[in-house]
Amino acid sequence: MKRNTKKLKIRLNNINKKEFKNKHKNINKRSTYIKEEYLYNLDINEEFFKSLRKDYLGFDSWFEKKQNKGKKAYITRTKDNKIGAFLMLKEEDENEDYSSFKKPFNPKKRIKVCTFKVIDKGKKIGEEFIKIIISEALKKDIEEIYITIFERQKALIKLLEQYGYKYYTYKITTKKNNTKEKELIYVKNLKNKIKKESEKK
Repeated sequence: MKRNTKKLKIRLNNINKKEFKNKHKNINKRSTYIKEEYLYNLDINEEFFKSLRKDYLGFDSWFEKKQNKGKKAYITRTKDNKIGAFLMLKEEDENEDYSSFKKPFNPKKRIKVCTFKVIDKGKKIGEEFIKIIISEALKKDIEEIYITIFERQKALIKLLEQYGYKYYTYKITTKKNNTKEKELIYVKNLKNKIKKESEKK
C-alpha cells in the first residue's frame, strides 16, 4: 500500500511540474484570435465603448486623439464581428505627471495599462492580455507596470492579484455625468524577472 501511495505522489508531482512549465513557457506567444489593430479602424460608436464613455469624462476626444496619432490596441472580435475585448498600453517615461495620485510615483519608465476590458467571457482572454502586457514590458526592459481600476471591478482585481499586481494608491476620476469615483492603482514589479532574463543572455 505504501509503495502504491509513493508512486501516486511521484505521478502527481510530475503532472504539477508539467502544468507549471506549460503555463509559463509561452509568455511571448499570442493567441491567434488576439489581433493588434489601429484605433482608426475601430468604430468608437460600437456598444463595447459605451461603459468606457460613461466612466471617463472626455473619453471620445481622448480616443479620437489616439486615432489621429496612429495608436494601436490589442482586440478580439465576436462571431458577429463586434469587439469582444480591448487592451491598450502606453509607455511612460521619467517626465510623466502623477500628481493626481494620492501617493505619486517616483519618476521612472513604466508601462501603463490604459484600457483593459473583456466582455467575451470564457476564453481566458484576460489571462492572455496579462501575458501580452508582461511580454511588452520585458521586451522594452521596463521594470514596472500599472493599471487604474474601479473598486467595483472585483473580477479584474482578483485576476490581477493572481498575477502579482499589488495595490499601491488611488486617484479620483471624473465621470461623464461629472460625478467622481475612486480608482485604485495596482502595480506589478518585474525587476527580478528582468534581471533573470538578462542573466540568460
